[in-house]
Amino acid sequence: MSDTKEHGSSSASGSGKRYRGQRGKTKALDIVNMPNKDRIEVEVNEWGQPNKKKSASKLVTWIGTIARNRLYCPQTYPNWKKIPQPYKDDCWKVIKDKFIIHDDSKNWVFDRLNHRWREHKCDLKAEYYTKYDSDSDRRMNLDPHVMPIEDWDVLLKYWDDEKNKEISEQNKKNKKNQKMHHRTGSTSFAVIREKMRNENLDKKPPSRMEMFDRTHTPSKGGEMDPESAKTMDQLRVALSKESEERQKDSAVQDEVFRGTLKRNSHGWVRMYGPGVTPKQVFGIEGLRTQRREERIVDLRAENSQLKEKIAQQDDKIAEQSDKIAQQGWLGNLEKKDLWSTNGSHFGEIVKYLNLASFVMILGPTYFENTADMKMRYNQIHASMLMKLGRLSLLSFLMLNLALLRNLAPVNCYFQYIPGFLSQVLKPIAFGGT
Repeated sequence: MSDTKEHGSSSASGSGKRYRGQRGKTKALDIVNMPNKDRIEVEVNEWGQPNKKKSASKLVTWIGTIARNRLYCPQTYPNWKKIPQPYKDDCWKVIKDKFIIHDDSKNWVFDRLNHRWREHKCDLKAEYYTKYDSDSDRRMNLDPHVMPIEDWDVLLKYWDDEKNKEISEQNKKNKKNQKMHHRTGSTSFAVIREKMRNENLDKKPPSRMEMFDRTHTPSKGGEMDPESAKTMDQLRVALSKESEERQKDSAVQDEVFRGTLKRNSHGWVRMYGPGVTPKQVFGIEGLRTQRREERIVDLRAENSQLKEKIAQQDDKIAEQSDKIAQQGWLGNLEKKDLWSTNGSHFGEIVKYLNLASFVMILGPTYFENTADMKMRYNQIHASMLMKLGRLSLLSFLMLNLALLRNLAPVNCYFQYIPGFLSQVLKPIAFGGT
């Protein structure tokens, strides 16, 4: 396959239109015209990421020209994973022809190829698809140097698909909702990490907290964006709770960072840049620990939301109880001495109702297994029967209503509780009256 390819060919590079005074996409002619035996050496870190700015910049430029070349990276495939492996092998070969780079960097190189390939497709879509209202206009205005018309028709069909349009719109919204932005420009995190390592007297790599501070602070002065500044303040507050000696420990800073920010995206380690996996950084045991800690953070957030939701539901229950009382039959219960004059039995039922609900909602979080949760639920039921002896059946129904409360939608629950109380519980309490 590679024998028939011309890397510098403008017809294959997809360079597209260029207007007077406008700089086109680089063709990396300085690299193309290098003597055959000359190669640029690329220094990399322990993760296989290029960490010297000059060689890294040249390599990224070369990767960009390959990603735009349809003979190496055809644009007709829906995503990078769908591109057949022989194409990727040819990409790696043409990179190795110009650069001295270890095979450990292959994951990083393919990650960058994927990124630049998607960027190129995005540029093509903006230039030749979005501008026009019909496919006929899109065909007419396509630069013949970009790709053959039959390949363009494949892309048009893909972009015209309603499902793909929805995904595209959602991706645009997600991009707009991104509130934190790094300020590193074209300089990679790996280059910045190496620079910070060399700045340290002990030559230790920076913590993720230190990396966040450096990469989100404008290099020419100025302030972080509001969301980054807020996050940095949270990190400093969390770190200040540690002893002065521990605050200087990179491991402690990483622990604070991990506990403060949201979990990493799948296969991605925040503050390390592309091509680095959680398994590489944390190892198997470290990765398990990290996932446990992230799970704890998620559970705390979920518990906080659940407690807030329970409080809102309790307010609604109190409101419904007041409405029922206004209807008259709750007052009749008090007159028949089924409830004490101060409403203590009613208070007990509400207490057990909420306690049982708490067990059913948060049981999976606080109990190690279902048996423990069921045992606690039965303890609550038994205690309720002991306290409310002659209302045992009523208490049983109320307790199971707590279960219904968690299985049924909230709106449904509050829609039917007045009718449930009046039609079922009232006859039981009054013996059919």
